Amino acid sequence: MFARYHRDGFLCPIDAFGPDEARGFRDRLEEFERRDGRQFGKGHNFKPHLLFPWVDALARHPAVLDPVEDIIGPDIRLFHFTIWPKSPGDPAYVSWHQDATYFGLEPAVHITAWVALTDAPIESGAVEVVPGSHTRGQRHHGPVRCAG
Repeated sequence: MFARYHRDGFLCPIDAFGPDEARGFRDRLEEFERRDGRQFGKGHNFKPHLLFPWVDALARHPAVLDPVEDIIGPDIRLFHFTIWPKSPGDPAYVSWHQDATYFGLEPAVHITAWVALTDAPIESGAVEVVPGSHTRGQRHHGPVRCAG
């Protein structure tokens, strides 16, 4: 696992949660949306582990942390956590990027754990990666428009 991560820059798939446990986290998110009367988004989606105990539990879950620990060891710090809900038909997208661009860490050494709480087929706009791109250094990030 360690060698593959360093070669490709990612590992997948890692089945962190069974359907029931994933649904439990998603139910908490949807319960908040019903109670608040709006979709989980701006004001709640950046560093939500500081606002919601269930998000903190997700961030600290052994199924998420164990693969990270296998790569970097037990000294793990949570720098950032983002929730990106994508509802059916939502036109929003996140363009190609390197996470380090947004974190401002020097050196740019970190691990991103992308956790899906529902099925995430390609047709839904699931995360895609370019194997080995982490070895090419930090790239310029400009506005990108998808051809349609």
